[in-house]
Amino acid sequence: MNKRVLWLLFAANIISGVAQGVSMMAIPYYFACQSKTSDFNFAYAIVTFFTLIWGFFAGTLVDQFNRKSVFITSNLAQATILLGVSAWGTLQGEIPFGLIISVFAATFLSYQIHYPNLYAFVQEITPVQEYPKITAKLEITGQVTSILSGALTAVLLSGSGKAAAGSWVGRLLPVDVSIDPWPLTRIFAFDGLTYVVAAILISQIRYVTHCSVRPEKRTLASRMTTCLAFIRRHPLLIIFGSLANVVFVSVTIELHTLMPSYLLHHLKAGPALVGGAQATFAAGALIAGLFVRKLFSGRSTQQVIIILMAVTGCCFAIVALSKSAFIFCLFCFFIGFANAGIRIYRLTFLLKNVPNYLMGRINSVFILTNTAMRSFFSLLFSQAYFTSGANVTMPFTIVALYIIVSALLIIAIYHYAFQPVQVPAYAVERAE
Repeated sequence: MNKRVLWLLFAANIISGVAQGVSMMAIPYYFACQSKTSDFNFAYAIVTFFTLIWGFFAGTLVDQFNRKSVFITSNLAQATILLGVSAWGTLQGEIPFGLIISVFAATFLSYQIHYPNLYAFVQEITPVQEYPKITAKLEITGQVTSILSGALTAVLLSGSGKAAAGSWVGRLLPVDVSIDPWPLTRIFAFDGLTYVVAAILISQIRYVTHCSVRPEKRTLASRMTTCLAFIRRHPLLIIFGSLANVVFVSVTIELHTLMPSYLLHHLKAGPALVGGAQATFAAGALIAGLFVRKLFSGRSTQQVIIILMAVTGCCFAIVALSKSAFIFCLFCFFIGFANAGIRIYRLTFLLKNVPNYLMGRINSVFILTNTAMRSFFSLLFSQAYFTSGANVTMPFTIVALYIIVSALLIIAIYHYAFQPVQVPAYAVERAE
C-alpha cells in the first residue's frame, strides 16, 4: 500500500479531528458557564433523535458518490458553517445560542457521514492482507486525536501561563508564554480552518482501488432496498456486528452518563479522578492498538471479541461493588483496552465480509443500532432513582448484565458459518 496515501489520510483525519473535538467539548462547557445546561441537553436530545433519521440516508450518500469527493465536500461544508458562524459572532459581538447549537448539530451529524465514509475509503484503498494493520492504526490515531483534543481544549478554555493563574492548567504548565482563554468565535474559526486543511490534504491523495467499487446512482428507495436485501441474506453478520458493538455503547454510556454521579456520590471524588480515569482509559486503548493482535494471535475474531466482552462485563460488575479510586482507574484501563481491541477486530471482520459498494449503508445500520441503545440507556439512567445514594452503582450492574448476555448470544451463534460476501476483486488506477 502507498504509505503517502495513508499518511495524508491520517494527517487530514487527525488535524480536523483535534479541532472538531475542541468545538464539541467547548460548546457544552459554554452552555454550562451560561447556566443553560438544560437548554443544551434538550437540544442534544433532539439532535440525537434526528440522527436516527439522518444516519441511514448518510450511508446511502457514502455509497452513491466517490469516497474521496465525499471527504472533500463534507470538510468544505463544515468549514463553511464554522467560519460563517465565527464571522457572524465576530461582527455582532456574540454568537446567538441557535447558531452555537447549529454548529454542534452540524458536527454531530457529520459523524454519520465521516466514519462510514472513512471505513469504506480505507477498505477501497487497502489490500485485504493489510486490513488488520490498518484497523490498528486507525484506532491508535483515533486515541491520539482524542488525547490531543482534550489537552488542547483544556489550554484554550482555561488559558496557560499568567492567563491561567489559579487554574489546573496554569499549575500544570507554568510557562512564561501567556495564552488567554479563547472565545467560541476563535475556536470555531480555528476548527473551520482545519477542515480546509483536511480537504486540501485529501485532494492530494492518489490511489489504486483494491476491491470492487460500484457507486450506485439509482434512486434512494432502490439503494435502501439493496441494503435490506443484503441484511436478509446475511442476518448473522448484522447480528454479530451489532452485538460486538455493545462494549462501545457501554463505554460511551459510562463516560458520559454514569461516571459523574459515580465519582461524586459513590467515591466522593473530585475532578482530579476524572482526569486520571480518562488518562488510564486512553492508555489502555493505545496499548490495545499496539499489542492486542500479538496478545491474541492464533485466536479467531469471534473468540477474541467474546473474551474481551467477558472481561468488560466483569469489570463493570467489580466496579459496582468497589469503593476504591484505584480500582476505578484499573477499570478504566481495562475497558479502554477491551473497547479498542474489539473495535480493531470488529472493523477488520467487517472490511473482509461487507462489499465496498454497501459499506456506507451497512455501517450506518450499526450506527443506528448504537444510537438507539445509547439513547435508551441514557434515558433510563437519567431517572432520579439511579442518580443518588447507593443506587448510582446499579447502572454498572445492569450494563454488566447487558454485556454478558450479548457475549452469550455471540457464543450461541458462534458455530454458524459467517460466509464472506463474494465480490470480484480488481485494481483500477484512479484518475483523480
